[in-house]
Amino acid sequence: MDDFMQWAMNTLDQQQYHAASAAAAPPDHIIAERRRREKINQRFIELSTVIPNLKKMDKATILGDAVKYVRELQDKVKTMEDDDSAAATTTTTIRSAVLVSKKIKADDDDDDEDAGESSHGGLPEIEVRVSGEKTVLVRIHCKNARGLLVRVLAEVEELRLAITHTSVMPFPADTAIITITAKAS
Repeated sequence: MDDFMQWAMNTLDQQQYHAASAAAAPPDHIIAERRRREKINQRFIELSTVIPNLKKMDKATILGDAVKYVRELQDKVKTMEDDDSAAATTTTTIRSAVLVSKKIKADDDDDDEDAGESSHGGLPEIEVRVSGEKTVLVRIHCKNARGLLVRVLAEVEELRLAITHTSVMPFPADTAIITITAKAS
């Protein structure tokens, strides 16, 4: 019986040893589950930093507010895409006008050709194009003079047009072409 008792004591000791070591080191699936939960909690923290106006920090509120925020962003994207497609498909209307003043003949003895040249060379020819509702293109062909551009730009601004671009091209025989792009306010 001594052998039996010794064997029983050894077996009992081994079982207690294995039970103690099993309690001290959890199984792999428990460790994996802990890591998974830690990752999820970390992702909730990251998500809560991205969502604006978050009032509560519990998981249900974070998820609910995240869903609402994503839907708002989707609606904004759809609205912007609709606006872009509407702007692309809408044909812009371009209206144009050419203003030419005719000079009264001062001398009846001049040729018709000379009168045509003097009348065209002395007075400005103004062409205006309006594209859509806002953009205006003004092209002026006139006699070049000192301070001409300043006076023209002042007149354009007086019409409540915001000038976005100007270009002046001088030509021989004291003529100039002034091109102005402006936005209607």
